[in-house]
Amino acid sequence: MQFIVKRDILLKSLNFVQGVVEKKNTLPILSNVLLQLKDKRLSIVATDLDIVFHDEIADVKILKEGSTTTSAAILYDILRKISSNSELNFELKTENKISLKSDNSDFNLLCLPTDNFPTFADEFEDSEISLNNKKFLKLLNKTKIAISNDDTRHYLNGIFLHLTEGHGRNFLTGVATDSHRLSSSSVEVENPVNFSSLILPRKTVFQLCALLAETSDKLSMQTSENKIKFNLGKIKLISKVIDGKFPDYKKVVPVDNKKTLIVPSKEFINSIERVTSVSLDRKEGVKLVINKDDIQLSVNSANSGDGNETIKANFNSENLNISFNSKYLVDIASEKYNEAHLASFMTVFMMRPITVDELSGFRNALKELSIKVDLSDFNTIDIVGTGGDGKDTFNISTLTSFIVAGTGQKVAKHGNYSVSSQSGSSDMLANFGYEFTNNQSILKTHLEKANICFLHAPKFHPAMKAVGPTRKALALKTFFNMLGPLVNPSSPKNQLLGTFNLEIARLYNYILQEEDTNYSIIHSLDGYDEISLTSGFKLFTKNGEQIVNPEDLGQKRIQQAAIFGGNSVSDAAKIFTTIIEGNGTEAQNNVVLTNAAFALKTVDQTKNFEAAFIEAKESLFSLRAKQTLEKLVSI
Repeated sequence: MQFIVKRDILLKSLNFVQGVVEKKNTLPILSNVLLQLKDKRLSIVATDLDIVFHDEIADVKILKEGSTTTSAAILYDILRKISSNSELNFELKTENKISLKSDNSDFNLLCLPTDNFPTFADEFEDSEISLNNKKFLKLLNKTKIAISNDDTRHYLNGIFLHLTEGHGRNFLTGVATDSHRLSSSSVEVENPVNFSSLILPRKTVFQLCALLAETSDKLSMQTSENKIKFNLGKIKLISKVIDGKFPDYKKVVPVDNKKTLIVPSKEFINSIERVTSVSLDRKEGVKLVINKDDIQLSVNSANSGDGNETIKANFNSENLNISFNSKYLVDIASEKYNEAHLASFMTVFMMRPITVDELSGFRNALKELSIKVDLSDFNTIDIVGTGGDGKDTFNISTLTSFIVAGTGQKVAKHGNYSVSSQSGSSDMLANFGYEFTNNQSILKTHLEKANICFLHAPKFHPAMKAVGPTRKALALKTFFNMLGPLVNPSSPKNQLLGTFNLEIARLYNYILQEEDTNYSIIHSLDGYDEISLTSGFKLFTKNGEQIVNPEDLGQKRIQQAAIFGGNSVSDAAKIFTTIIEGNGTEAQNNVVLTNAAFALKTVDQTKNFEAAFIEAKESLFSLRAKQTLEKLVSI
């Protein structure tokens, strides 16, 4: 086989493939993508045996028909790094080797024959259900929040799709429940046909959402006994359905309910947040006394006190007393957060202290929704601060990370673009030409070859990506600053965490002391979220807490101006480069080396500060830290 295709066209297809192929499995063929040249088209197929992704590319020059399979992750990584709009020349040299040439690049990729690649019979109903692309995406987004994660009741691990009728119209309805709450949404169908009800698995739901968000092609679907096929232009997504019976949800939904409550959503959400502040146990819920003209909200906790509030409302029935989980109420009232809602939500926690339960709850929610990455083969450390200290220092934690990596210690650095300062870790890495990724195999390669990988938060946390513009617009520290250091998607075994606030440091300590993690929490007494040497700092570990002064470490106190990071990303990058090349000032060097020493001590608690400092110093001035950065960017 031999063909020529544009890089951007093939890369777009391979991007979707990454969400389907299994990164770890006992069948190597399932990590591969099938490339097939036939009938003047290039077919791209990937599967994990439960989902099949099939795309066709017509804009391809076929020199010789044929087929093969090769690693989806490796091919995707190569194409990412090839210049946009480049021509790719593929040629199958032998049964187990395909060459890829582009510009001055020449690659030979290992292949597996197509004989062992799974095949699927296209046995679906002839009739199709046509759907509005964006409306169906809205249905999925509204219902997926209630999908259960409890594998013991597998029939709840997806969205129940079925046909319904109402007001003389036909609808496709999606329902999901985790047995605590139920979410339902419907979209009108253009051509009602015999559609067998089915349960769409969680992984398929999220993969389909990604596809629908990136295309405006007409959507249709077909079913068989145990599978469903989505047709989206040239793309086909085939999925097994969940074998099980979805509960009769209609029995719990009141029929002919004429009771209507009208309440301002923003005011309702804020009121819930205020009254629940008194409770340390978020499961106690909030009690509602619904009257004709108002709602009385109350929380009564035997352990912490009570809170009460009344807001205006309009209720068309007799008075009603009822209690709800506060989180579910907020979800219902919010539907889909807009920027105003997000701004209100985030600023609430600037006006009052956040509780341990709130911080832990937000953390668990973000981690549950995150894209996980398994780096457990490596004994990694994350070195990260909350930001939000308003000090505008140079990128201390990022520089520290490369110095620590230069010693040979593996670093899984979690970071983001700056919100409340001039330059964040993501700003710095992007400036040096690093391409963000959430591909596990690529991240492992970075760790193996450079001792460091970088986890750009929006790549792993959809919620953080969604609120990014609002955080930037606020230009203030929010509770997302507090969450960032706690939600590294790789769950590193070691962490050096910095906080802008002493109370937040204590909250971190309460949370982390219950976990099997080596950690050091730093808060400089003059407000820095790292060891600044401008003052003493509070240190929390599993062994207790203490105040450490620069003099205790044999270091001189420095002035704030000595660690200023400039007025732009460009300024910060110049300072970063100067330091990592071994030309920093004494103050700049001592700050990053002290932070690096405490990171090394966190990993190896038998190591004293002096030995760790010398180790870090050697990494910096031998230029191994610089070489580490160069390797990471070039891989």
